[in-house]
Amino acid sequence: MPLFKSAASEKCDLVLILTSSDVKSLLKMDEAINTVEKSFVELARGRVSMTERAVITDLKKDGWMGVMTAHLRDMRSLGSKIITVFTHNERDGRPTTQGVVILVDPDSGDLLSIIEAGWLTAIRTGAASGVATKFLARKESKTIGLFGAGIQARTQLMGMLCVREIESVKLYVPSRTRAESFAAEMSQEFGIKFQIVPRPNDGLLHSDIVITATTSKIPIFDGSRIESGTHINCVGAHTKDARELDSFAINVARVVVDLRSSAMKEAGEILIPMKGGDLHMDILELADVVSGKVIGRNSPSEITIFKSTGISIEDISTAKLVYGAALRAGVGKEISMDSNS
Repeated sequence: MPLFKSAASEKCDLVLILTSSDVKSLLKMDEAINTVEKSFVELARGRVSMTERAVITDLKKDGWMGVMTAHLRDMRSLGSKIITVFTHNERDGRPTTQGVVILVDPDSGDLLSIIEAGWLTAIRTGAASGVATKFLARKESKTIGLFGAGIQARTQLMGMLCVREIESVKLYVPSRTRAESFAAEMSQEFGIKFQIVPRPNDGLLHSDIVITATTSKIPIFDGSRIESGTHINCVGAHTKDARELDSFAINVARVVVDLRSSAMKEAGEILIPMKGGDLHMDILELADVVSGKVIGRNSPSEITIFKSTGISIEDISTAKLVYGAALRAGVGKEISMDSNS
C-alpha cells in the first residue's frame, strides 16, 4: 500500500495526521484568503450546511471550548473542529488556542484526516479578515493601527499584506518589552516599518486599517477617536460579555459579521450595547458583501467594521485546502484506526 493517498482518490483505510509544523509548512495566507472567500460565496448560494457553534464556558481560569461543523457541497469539504481557548495560558508561555479539525469524505463518511487546529485557526481568522478588508477597506489603504502582539496579531497582519500595499504599522501593546520584540520580528520578516505608540488612541491616528487582536474584555480605545474612512478588523473578543470596541465605535460604523446568528450569541461588541438599549445600526453578513448582494463600503469617508466570531466554513474549507496540499507534497503521517491492524 502506498504511504500517501493519491490526490485523485481520497479513499483509503488510513488516516492522515497533520501536526502544527505540517500545517505551517503547507498553509499559505494568499491561498487561504482565496479559499475562505470561496466558502462565503458558497454560503451565499445556499450550498452550505453548518451547525451553530456549541460552546462550553463554565471552565476554570477563563476556559472556553467550542465545536463547529460544516459541509460545503461544491468545495467537497465536510468536517468538524474542536477548539479550546484558555487566555491564562498566555502568562505561562503556552498557546491560548488549541484544537483539531476532523476531515471526513463527504461521499463515504470515511475519516480522511486529523489536523492540528491552532495555527489553522489563526490563519483562517487572518484570511477572513483579509476577505473582509478586500471588500471594505479603501483601496489606497497603506497604514495599520495594530492592537495585540500574539499569533492572531501576526496572522491578521499577514492577511492585510495579501490584500493591500501596507507600508507601516502603529503598534500598541501594554508591555513595552513585548511590543519591541514583536515589532522587531515582524519588521524583519515582512519588511515594513513599525512604530510603537504609548497610548491606545495613538494607534488610531492616520491609520487606514485598525486591527484589534487582544484578550481584553473591555474597550481598548475611545471609539469617538476613530478617523473617517477607517476600516477595523475586530477579532479578539469572542464571548457575549467581552468587547474590544465601545458602543460609539459600533454605532458610527457600517458593521459586517461573518454570520449574524453567531454574532447575536457571541459578539460582545454587539450584545453589550444591545442589552443597554444603545445599538442603533444594522448588521450585515460577509457572505452578502462577497457575493455582491450588498455594498461593502458606501463612501471613502465611511467607517467600516468587520466583527469576526469565526464560523465553521472558514475552518473546514481551510482544512480541506491543507489536506489537499499534504497529499500533493507527501507531508504528514498516516495511521490506521483499525484496532485489528
